[in-house]
Amino acid sequence: TLVTLGSYLDIEMIEHLIKQDFQGENDILFIPYNPFSTVKPDWGQNIVLKQNKAKEIVLKHGYTHLFSVEADVILPNFSLRKLLEDDLDIVAGVYRLHSHSEGLEGQLTGFKKKIDRYEAIEAGKDFNWGDIIEVDFLSYGCTLIKKRVLENIDFGIGLDAEFSMNCKNKGFRLFCDTGILCGHTDHYKK
Repeated sequence: TLVTLGSYLDIEMIEHLIKQDFQGENDILFIPYNPFSTVKPDWGQNIVLKQNKAKEIVLKHGYTHLFSVEADVILPNFSLRKLLEDDLDIVAGVYRLHSHSEGLEGQLTGFKKKIDRYEAIEAGKDFNWGDIIEVDFLSYGCTLIKKRVLENIDFGIGLDAEFSMNCKNKGFRLFCDTGILCGHTDHYKK
């Protein structure tokens, strides 16, 4: 499994990431998402460029999965192992959105499509903690993606939303493992 993350490197996040790989069976690739790049000045384009580079590495070097971890997500111990055991094409841990997520602060990162909108999943209503549930949209801040998905899907400028829609359009199902509740560092409030 190739593990990627980017942006600023939070010490707490790094410590939790290292705990995922206690036997050394995974390779960890740090890909900084520099929003001030002179090559790609738009931060979204920059993230897409780096996600597609990670995809290229997975496909070229025989990795089985891509584990995408955003730099502000704090992983519970053994998250990667649990997601691998779930054995799904696309499965994500959940975390709560932070203050820059207009109108969504505190909501979980799995969404179900309603008639005219997407709604965040809610414990007790859509799932019980520990359930693995199918969703229509997910954030890939803690997401494990099998190689066969990457062979058919590109990361695009719409980031999480476009990735989710492309996967659904190609027949891939999206899941959230609610047994993996990650922390989410809110640098916007600092």
